Amino acid sequence: MAATDGGFDDAVRKGDPDRWLASRFIGDPARRDAVVVLYAFDLELARAPRVTTSPMTADIRLAWWSEALDEISAGGSVRAHPVVQAMASVIAAYGLDKAPLDSIISARREALFTPVADRAGAISWADDVAGSAAWLAARILDPAVPEAPVCLAGRLTGLAMLARSGLSVEGMAELVAETREGANRVITTISAQAFPAVAAGALARYAGASELSRRLHLTWAVARGRL
Repeated sequence: MAATDGGFDDAVRKGDPDRWLASRFIGDPARRDAVVVLYAFDLELARAPRVTTSPMTADIRLAWWSEALDEISAGGSVRAHPVVQAMASVIAAYGLDKAPLDSIISARREALFTPVADRAGAISWADDVAGSAAWLAARILDPAVPEAPVCLAGRLTGLAMLARSGLSVEGMAELVAETREGANRVITTISAQAFPAVAAGALARYAGASELSRRLHLTWAVARGRL
């Protein structure tokens, strides 16, 4: 299913602009569409606390998505939701593991009742949400890509997500800098083919910058293969 078929591309462009911009550097249209569907799935999870009136209600919505993944994993019919059906196709086409998807949901559910409040919490959330998504996206782009460097680089995107949400954690700027330095030490193990899966991390330092500025920074990061 093409990402444009369900309006996924437009939804991700509006709701997750950094990862959408990074996806523009994926040359294979089918793989780009699959990555966009993955991001659309995460956007649906992120919406849960914003469209509900209580953490408990948001948790019920996230449980619904967890059950949808169970249906996909079982290999039978899945519920009639465009993102669920698109994810079923992507998971089948690229042989994606269920565990990272479960981690994304679990982290978002836990944050409903225990919000991120410190450095350790920020790292854990960023790894489980953005690191897991980066790993899945990278697997779509290059099945042979190593996991550890991708997840570390994905942490940068997660930290940027937290900052964009308005979260204020002591030492966040230093954490972003440390994560970027660590990711760049191992970034050469991530193939050029898989690099767009982590490229959005290059924008973690440019929160609030214009789209043109972010495009330029991202283009430079992809050209150098550095975050």
